Amino acid sequence: MIVASLALLALIIPMSSAPLAARSHPQATPTDEPTIAPITYTTIDGTWEVQLQPGSTTLYSHFNIPSSADGIQGSWLRDKVQTPFEGSQTGDHFVFSGSDAKGPFTLSGYIENSAAMIGQFTQGQHTVPFTATHQGLPLAERPAKVKHHRHRP
Repeated sequence: MIVASLALLALIIPMSSAPLAARSHPQATPTDEPTIAPITYTTIDGTWEVQLQPGSTTLYSHFNIPSSADGIQGSWLRDKVQTPFEGSQTGDHFVFSGSDAKGPFTLSGYIENSAAMIGQFTQGQHTVPFTATHQGLPLAERPAKVKHHRHRP
């Protein structure tokens, strides 16, 4: 009985005289899945939440940059004061400049992954790193909020 079972197995599973390591196995092949190309950020208009990081604290503020064909002209809301700035963008790099009560300032850096700015704020002898995240359309271009009223019979 055992001999008959082994003979049957030999018919079902052909044996190779080559060692296991030398036997050919199907190789994994790469799939033809599409690759997602990085998004090129062509405009920086919109509202941005800014995080200045002087030392171990984080100060929050906002940029509002409306769409414009004449370069960048935006405003920076910090400490409840709107400060206008202007600037330029070349590829992913940007430079903004303006002036507030403490004097002229410059913000420069680059845009990463279409929704983040990384750079430095410079005013006088002080340079502070900052990041900003894109929050949506510029304030002037956002649709008006619709008020919903509940009517009770």
